[in-house]
Amino acid sequence: MRTSYRFLWCVFLLAWGVAPCSASVGRPAPAAGVTILFTIPESKVSLHEPVYIQFSIHNGLDEDVRFDMGLDGKHNLEFSVKKPDGSLIRIPPKPYPSVVSSNPAERAPLAPGRTFTKTMLLNEWYQFPTPGRYVVEAELGGQVETVSGTPTAPAPAQEIPIQVTPRDPERLKSVCEELRKGAMNIKNAWEASKAAFALSYVDDPIAVPFLGRVLKESFAGKYAAISGLARIGNPEAVQILTSYAETADPEMKLQVANALSEIRSRANK
Repeated sequence: MRTSYRFLWCVFLLAWGVAPCSASVGRPAPAAGVTILFTIPESKVSLHEPVYIQFSIHNGLDEDVRFDMGLDGKHNLEFSVKKPDGSLIRIPPKPYPSVVSSNPAERAPLAPGRTFTKTMLLNEWYQFPTPGRYVVEAELGGQVETVSGTPTAPAPAQEIPIQVTPRDPERLKSVCEELRKGAMNIKNAWEASKAAFALSYVDDPIAVPFLGRVLKESFAGKYAAISGLARIGNPEAVQILTSYAETADPEMKLQVANALSEIRSRANK
């Protein structure tokens, strides 16, 4: 069903790209060569909060380099997660969407002295379903090479700890409200899309009324809201989705029908 969210893929794959920028102030100066870094900006979150991961690559060489994040801007990112019980989960590569899209900056050569940075929602790969200490192992699987064709030394996988604290309903409400407000940004569809996408991965019943408002009031976020409601799938989510089952918008009607079908399929397992 999720592969049918064609519009969602088109909007959100573009939404998470950030154009090349200077190295961040306050970080150590990258060493000569190509430096790849993964960071989790918020290393402590409550259960069901969005978890973000930032990928950056700095070119310390004296010629342009090319790097490959995959045709969809995510496919060549490789993650493993060590769970609180010590078991290791290797996350399979993301499947290609029905419509492949990526930020042009992810394909353009990176000039000497420049840094490309991209922030993504780690919940797309793993949901962190229980409280505890996790360790995320991240690496870029795609090739990095100079424009003259010389491969750079592969960067080792990086381990990043993250602490998930017990569910905090008040904290979740606050997070959902901030994301709902962001999804209502009528002046910037890009930012609205990012907020709605993050809200759709708050896999908790608390998120349902916020997703319902986004579905009703945000053009840029409505397909993400449908996806989020399908993911939660409780009676309140079903009621909201059902209220749009006969909408005059044919694309939205299809997405709602697919969402309800997905919920029924899970219930029958």
